[in-house]
Amino acid sequence: CLISSALLGPSRLRVPSNSESIARSSINFLKLAAAQVGNIDSTDQEIHALLAKGSRNAALAVAMKCCQSGQPPVMSACDALLSACRRHNEASQAAQLLRAIHSCGKKANPNQYGPVMASLVESNQVDEASALLETAISAGVRLDNSSYTMLITSMVRA
Repeated sequence: CLISSALLGPSRLRVPSNSESIARSSINFLKLAAAQVGNIDSTDQEIHALLAKGSRNAALAVAMKCCQSGQPPVMSACDALLSACRRHNEASQAAQLLRAIHSCGKKANPNQYGPVMASLVESNQVDEASALLETAISAGVRLDNSSYTMLITSMVRA
């Protein structure tokens, strides 16, 4: 009620000053949260648009900038970018994005690691795959069986 009356403008209802302060703080918080959601949505759209144009490096740069600011891209954008990197034999860039997500205190989805680690091994970057595995474990990511299966299978084939 307080928030809706504050959003709609002054009302005849007189609220004590402490409640007004709380209502104003709540409104400011909601406006800030809405702005953040708008930024996330626009970043997600920008990454998808860049990938659609074939600009993986530009999309990766946008994602890395988001990570540096402490707000990694939405997971759907990360998934699309990781897949694009793997398809174009750029597994080290995919691993770089996963590390950047962790560096800003977030966890990537556990199912994103297996394909990236397998791609690294298949491109003879076993040490980087091992380092990525250590990054995931140290960050507390619980990898699923399919991630380990992909990693072991790719190591056997290598």
